[in-house]
Amino acid sequence: MLSWLLAEAAPQQRFDRRARAAIALAGIAPDLDGLGAPVEILSKGALPWFTDYHHRILHNGLAAVAVAVLAWAWCRRDWRVGLMAFVAMHLHFLCDLLGSRGPDGHDWPIPYLAPFSGWELRWSGQWALNAWPNIAVTLAALVAISWLGARRGRTPVEILHPGLDGRICSRLKAWWRLR
Repeated sequence: MLSWLLAEAAPQQRFDRRARAAIALAGIAPDLDGLGAPVEILSKGALPWFTDYHHRILHNGLAAVAVAVLAWAWCRRDWRVGLMAFVAMHLHFLCDLLGSRGPDGHDWPIPYLAPFSGWELRWSGQWALNAWPNIAVTLAALVAISWLGARRGRTPVEILHPGLDGRICSRLKAWWRLR
């Protein structure tokens, strides 16, 4: 949600739908390395793909550069989209650094210089994933998305289904009592 808000924060006509999608998807791209969780669960731990690879493959500076280049290329070589995709990845890293401690107390460090170095970004004050600050940020993002949806006529749903997004925005406009 925050990466979509980042793209939407630009002036009204700055980014088209494709660019907003590229920036929003860049913000969630780091968690693609968590897709090993179902494999690990189904194999009852015999294939520890989540344990071994989550926060390892795509949570680093090299991945941020790669995703930014892909966004740049996908959006007709618009350097602003590449830059915003790079920023969206780092926003994800920051959010993980602040609040992604696991239920077992394990903090999720960011191996920023991987694969070139084992150095990791860590913060000892990292709060749990289900802690109130994450809930507060999520609620604030939802309010901001609904307000912008009512004002500008688009939400992150536009990435998957523009028609449904239009219907949602009509409801949001009525809910916020905007004309």
